[in-house]
Amino acid sequence: MRINFIPMVLMLLLIAGCATVEHRVASAKDPFAMPIDEFLEEVDKLRVSMAQGEPREFEAQEIEQFDEMNEQIRDLLGDATELEQITMYNRTRLYELRTQMVKMMVGDADPTMICFKQHTTGTRLRGNTRCYTLQEVQENKFEAERLTRYIQDLPQGRHPDS
Repeated sequence: MRINFIPMVLMLLLIAGCATVEHRVASAKDPFAMPIDEFLEEVDKLRVSMAQGEPREFEAQEIEQFDEMNEQIRDLLGDATELEQITMYNRTRLYELRTQMVKMMVGDADPTMICFKQHTTGTRLRGNTRCYTLQEVQENKFEAERLTRYIQDLPQGRHPDS
């Protein structure tokens, strides 16, 4: 009787332990939903796959954007080995970069057109309707964010040439 009781208790503990394991979902608080080192390994594998044309063919600009996002992620991580070592602001930025990376990897088979009216400042003339593909809008957003980061990284109160 005692021999059957011990395996039964061990099995119950194992089942209870499995039931309490929570599934991690990527969020601003937990940007990778996995340990940092595992995430970086997955990104490295993904980059190798991209070079081989997997899961789809990538343009040179997409590969450049991926490499830049990867570099930014590694800069934000620094020497951190645990998520708790990263500030909340940097976690949010890491989540945004990860989300951009995923969107870029999935791609868009059909070019989605986005149209809106643009008004010229200082005129009463009717605005012009402009149409862009979703990819063009995303590229413009990416370039604007890169320019904003460059401006934010400049030392305040100094001209870059001095």
